[in-house]
Amino acid sequence: MLTVGADVIGAATSDDYRVALGLNESLTFQAQWFDVTQSYSGVPQAGVHNLGLSGGLRSVGPFGVRLSTSLQLAPTSYRWRNSVTVSTSPLPGLGVAVTGSYATGTDSATWSVRPSLSLRYRVAG
Repeated sequence: MLTVGADVIGAATSDDYRVALGLNESLTFQAQWFDVTQSYSGVPQAGVHNLGLSGGLRSVGPFGVRLSTSLQLAPTSYRWRNSVTVSTSPLPGLGVAVTGSYATGTDSATWSVRPSLSLRYRVAG
């Protein structure tokens, strides 16, 4: 599925009014086993761009894997982020996931590992 859009952005100063065009786009492909989404948003006139790519397995067995990467560009800086999430549901109503991420940019680089546990309880009725 392809989605496109545009915004007109205006900003006033004491002696001026500027108009810029914001653009956004998203393209998603879904298959039985996996999905992939590519996205773009930005204000080209200002030199601001955001590019993204994400995807993963779609409900295949007891394990799931999701990956994402994004690049944010500005005239004097950039930021690149990557993450991977591995998840499983060992018992009905119990979910366990671990996400690892790495980001680098103009200023510094960071990484993290974030475990999570989720519980779901349903009452029949």
